[in-house]
Amino acid sequence: MLIIRKAQIEALAETRFDHLKQWLRPHLRASFASELADMDDDTLWGLIDVSVERARVHGATRAATLCKFVHLRVLFGAGFEELPWAEHVLQDPALSDPNTRLEVLALVARGHLSDGEDHT
Repeated sequence: MLIIRKAQIEALAETRFDHLKQWLRPHLRASFASELADMDDDTLWGLIDVSVERARVHGATRAATLCKFVHLRVLFGAGFEELPWAEHVLQDPALSDPNTRLEVLALVARGHLSDGEDHT
């Protein structure tokens, strides 16, 4: 029987997150060229690191969910989690699964973008 210790699982997860962060830089540059045009690579790396960590604080474990959260921070800014509509979703007790909560957050954010309203 193969036994995998918790430390080994965590190390595998960290490797996965590191690969995701490496992938995100060119992805963000291509997908958000105008939003990131004035941002140098060091600042972008910082944005990616902080955004992935914030997503993990909210319980995200899926790569797709993490990417959507990073996208939201690019579009709405670092403080978007404090916007009333975002706080409402993030604190909704009916959304107990963290990945589902962040998926709903992305859907609600899409509505705010399509309304053409101020992002803040």
